[in-house]
Parts: sequence; structure tokens; C-alpha cells
Amino acid sequence: MGTVTTYNGTSERQVLIALITSGNICARVADKIQKDSFNNPAADLVAKWSIAYYQHYSEPIRENIEVKFEKWAETSKNKNLVEDVENILVDLSEEYENDIQNDQFVLDEIDKFLKDTALIRLTEEIKNDCSDQDYTTALSRISTFQTVDVSESSGVDLFHDSSAIEEAFNTTSESLITMPGELGSTLFFGDNLCRDAFVSLIAPEKRGKSFWLIDLAWRAVLQSRKVAFFSVGDMSQNQVIMRFSQRAANRPYKPKTIKYPVSMEMPEEKGDLPKMKWEPREFSDYLEPAEAVKRMKRILKKKVRGNKNPLKISSHPASTLSVAGMRSILQNWARQGWVADVVVIDYADILAPPSGIADTRDQINMTWKKLRALSQEFHNLVITATQADANSYGSRLIRRQNFSEDKRKLAHVTFMMGLNQTEEEKEIGVYRLNTIASREEFYSENYEVYTASCLDVCKPAILNARG
Repeated sequence: MGTVTTYNGTSERQVLIALITSGNICARVADKIQKDSFNNPAADLVAKWSIAYYQHYSEPIRENIEVKFEKWAETSKNKNLVEDVENILVDLSEEYENDIQNDQFVLDEIDKFLKDTALIRLTEEIKNDCSDQDYTTALSRISTFQTVDVSESSGVDLFHDSSAIEEAFNTTSESLITMPGELGSTLFFGDNLCRDAFVSLIAPEKRGKSFWLIDLAWRAVLQSRKVAFFSVGDMSQNQVIMRFSQRAANRPYKPKTIKYPVSMEMPEEKGDLPKMKWEPREFSDYLEPAEAVKRMKRILKKKVRGNKNPLKISSHPASTLSVAGMRSILQNWARQGWVADVVVIDYADILAPPSGIADTRDQINMTWKKLRALSQEFHNLVITATQADANSYGSRLIRRQNFSEDKRKLAHVTFMMGLNQTEEEKEIGVYRLNTIASREEFYSENYEVYTASCLDVCKPAILNARG
């Protein structure tokens, strides 16, 4: 194993992976990486090769770094350095083909890393100067020191930084979860499921919010995103695993005959039920763990491209996990090299309140404000759900006024979807969705999308059509 130095939890390993695999990151940091940025000659050399290759060929070096190493090793007389570089490349070799999907978060981490190493080096040099009573040199170091800035918080020279403009366009246009049919139209989800977005479902109690959150998480996994699923009290870890297993196996846990929707014809009159056709599917035995594991492995191999660890589940009793605790977990995973593209929380109303705030409504507002900040800090998509007020139970369509506890929830989300269902619709497995709030697109609360579900296999949106 190569020497891997860590400063304040941000490892040089993560920086090297980015330089080897991401042309965009090389372009942004090429002039910021100095000869001694790593305090590790082997890491400095790997970084130098990666940047030089990108500047010459306009693409990341990836596995070609091994070719570069072999040629260099043949003539190098420093056997210890050759061994150190080789150990680093062996450690990183499995990462060459993996694309970095969250460039902006990695750039933020690189910014921290470069600042840490530069400041630690400066501190050591000043200590040495003071030990030698060379105060003039120490003061000169302080006055001439310049920080390294590569993150967006350092400011952007808009008329000259073309890479920042390209990054903004790429991030804005990138949907992390693409939905089918009318669900994916510009009048509904569209491009709202993107980076830096905070999305919430709203529905009365026991309306199926957890099924929809699992559905969105599963679709993200199948589209090769890294998904963090936080269950914060609505279901236990075993219950969450069972639902994901049923979704993977496309069958119920218990022996039963299910009705799987195969067609849905929209009613001519608003308020009438759609005409449904189902296919009966019979299951004579229980879903066994071995079958669930087999299906998971098959999906990982056949459908999830370039992502060996697409889903992490973190389960907590109600009111024990705060947004700060969740942020800590995400940061820890990021230090290990696993950065979530999508964070799903089931669900926000039962998160622990932030400390230091007495008023309940202010606690709720701060929780939602921090969830929004989470999407911006990690440059990911945050999805959660909230419960509608008592008036929504008797209403055919949830609207903006049906918020519970604090209307400021609406101010923090970038998109909010209403989950509607009458008792008659529940009997035939039909949902109606409408847009409650959308920051980026025109929307109307009256625009409805119908979906046909089969919750026995954890699928709330097998079919969909405009109402």
C-alpha cells in the first residue's frame, strides 16, 4: 500500500483519483497543483503525470498512467520512490474506469486538501524559523503566503473562467433520476431531479410516501447513481431491506396472488376512475434470502454501470438523527471515497430537531433549511417527504395551503410533489400526482399525472398517464 496522508479527514487518495479519472477536474486545478502540494514525492509525481497528460491530450490519463510509470521506472535510479509510486498505483488501479459523477463536491474537497497541506507546511516552516530565531524570514513567509482556491466559494471570474461556465451548464442540465412518460415531462419532474436540488413529496398519513421514496431511490440506483437512503423511524432497517428486496425480485414476500397493472385508460370526465386491466401473478412460496441476494447481484452486474456500491442504507429510531448527524455520516462516507449523488430521507418530519432552538416551528424551519444546505454543500439531490395537514384527508387534490406545521417548508424546496388518492383509487391501486411548488419550471397545481401501482412488489408507478 502506498503512503496515503490525511489532513483533516480529506485524503490525498481522493485527490489523486480525481486527477487520474476526471478531465474536468484536471482543467480546474491544473495551475493550482504545485510540485510539493502533497508532501509526498510519489503522490506529487502521479499528480504531475495526470495533469500533463490531460493538458496534452485533453482527456484524463486513466489506465495510461501505468504505461507512463513503466517507462519512468525503467530509467529511475530512486528505487524507494519507484516502489512508493507503484504501491499508490496498485491501490488506485480499480478506480481508473470509474467516472466521478459529483465533480463540484470533489473540487470542494480538493480545495480543503490543498489549503490544509499549504497551511501545515507554512506552520512547520515558521516554527523552524522561530527555532532559529529567524523572525524576518518567518514574517516574510506570512506576508507572502497565498491561499489556494479551486472551489466555487472562492469566487468566479465569470468573463474568463470558461470551465466554471461549462460546469454550471452541465450541472443544471443533468437529471440524476430520469422518470418515464408524463412523470418525466417538463410540466412535472422534468429536470427537477438534478444536483443541488431539494425535492419533497407531500401526502396525508399512510398514503404511501415510503413506497415512493424507495421507488425514486431504486430508479436512481438503476441509473448508476450512488444513493444514500436514511430511514429515520418510519420503518426499521429490516423493513427497508425487505422492501428493496421485493423490488429487486419483483415479487411479494409472502405467498399470494397479486394484481399487476398492464393497462390504464384515462376517464373522459375529471373525477371518474380510470379503466384498469391487470395480470394476475401467483406466488406459492415465500421470498427467500438467497433469491433476493441473487437478484441484487444480477442487477448490479447487468444494470448498474461502473458503480460497485450504489446503495447505502442508514437506519435510525425516530427523532434520534438530526440533519447535522446525517451530514456527519455523509462526510465520513465521502472520506472513504463514497460520495452520494442522491440522498433520500424517509422522512423529514421525524428527524431530530436541531439543538439550541426552543420553538417547534422554528425547529422545523431550521431542519428544512439545513436539508436544503445539504444539497448545496454536497452538490447532490436531496429527496424527502412531509405530511399534509388534516384538511387534505377530505380534499381530492393537495394544494399549497395543505402544509403541516410550518409553511416555510415551501420556501426551501426546489420542487414539491403532491401525492393524491381517494379511497376508490386506493382500491384499484391508482395515484394522482400534482406539482405543489417548482423553483425552475412553470407549474400548475391542477396538472395531474395518474400512476398505476402494485405495492406488493413496491412499485407505485408501473404505468403513468396525464389526467
